[in-house]
Amino acid sequence: MDRLLLRLYSGEEDTCLCIWMDASRSMAYGRPEKIEFARRIAGALLYVALSSHDRAALMPFSDTIGSRVNAQRGPRSAPRLWNALQELECAGATNFGAIGSAATSVPRGVAVIISDFLTESDPAPAIAALRRGGSEAVLLQVLAPQEADPRMRGDVRLHDSETGADVEITATQAVIRNYQAALHDHEDRLRALANSHGARFLSFRSDTAIEDAIRELCRAGLLR
Repeated sequence: MDRLLLRLYSGEEDTCLCIWMDASRSMAYGRPEKIEFARRIAGALLYVALSSHDRAALMPFSDTIGSRVNAQRGPRSAPRLWNALQELECAGATNFGAIGSAATSVPRGVAVIISDFLTESDPAPAIAALRRGGSEAVLLQVLAPQEADPRMRGDVRLHDSETGADVEITATQAVIRNYQAALHDHEDRLRALANSHGARFLSFRSDTAIEDAIRELCRAGLLR
């Protein structure tokens, strides 16, 4: 037609959702257990990614990386990931260093760390490693109702399921208040850490209905 034409195309970005699932012993605690809520929220996120024609992977960890499921594509891959979630066994202690050492072995995309974050292991290097690998990081904390709002009173012995350490306390109202204040401070530090790395942080109780959790993820802009 004796005219010069410039054709513009919008390329689709190939995104991968990677779920880094804390499968340490402490995740088996609570009524309901934290790992059960973690399985449900992870399963929902994985299915949304696969249904959106993105890839999805599962990386369970405790002190080491467990049985991983490499990046899958398409809704038909969902059962494989769901089965892997159901087969997770809680063992070992939380070590976020396992994430840092394996961060470069998964495709770039969105990295969701699901954990109770109740450990002395520092998640900062893991988040930094994920960011250096080009992934957007999301921190999802899962706490048992008994951790968020303990109802114990009197003389009790507390047992650390990961280290095996015991401590005896007298659970007065003042002690419980101090504990809850420390827990809130810990949550604030996690949120500040996430913000410093351009990541996002959300906290759930393990008795949260999955529908409410999904709505919260939508409000946070993680799901659309």
